Amino acid sequence: MRKAADAGIVEQVAGFLADNALTRSWADSVGNGVNWLERQLVDDANLRNLISDLAAKRHRGDALTDQDLVLLERLKGAPIDRRLADQLMAQHEAGTASYVGNAASRYLAEAGIQRDGLKALAADLQGPRNQRTEVGHAISTLAGHPVMAYSAVTAGGTLGAAAAMEAYDWWLAQQQQAE
Repeated sequence: MRKAADAGIVEQVAGFLADNALTRSWADSVGNGVNWLERQLVDDANLRNLISDLAAKRHRGDALTDQDLVLLERLKGAPIDRRLADQLMAQHEAGTASYVGNAASRYLAEAGIQRDGLKALAADLQGPRNQRTEVGHAISTLAGHPVMAYSAVTAGGTLGAAAAMEAYDWWLAQQQQAE
């Protein structure tokens, strides 16, 4: 058994309380809600920029990945020659991720995708911690904080207990009336 005075135990407990399934789920839920709201409020140009930025950020490696290919073909609306894309990517001065982002931006500009389609594409790419605006990031960070997760659980438990006590009092009153 480890004692509380053992070196590192406080840090381990604090680390667990700050990062566990509850706190991650809470932060993801808050982040997804903020993302949804941002997608509703920003204009189409910002949605297109968000999609191309996210395409660039998720790219890994020196060549076009299957994930990149699927996205770019979806945006282009036609097949892409993977070998040619890999050659162009290798020659791209700003790097491979920049190439993917630029290609996504170009295809989005040519595709004429309507607002609902842009929002759906952004939702598919956007993780719960990828807010577009500084305000959205701040809200997600503050409202998604582990303290807020525990506060919500505690408040929910308190309300549940109060409701259970109220139901018991009602049931007891019904029993007394029946007698």
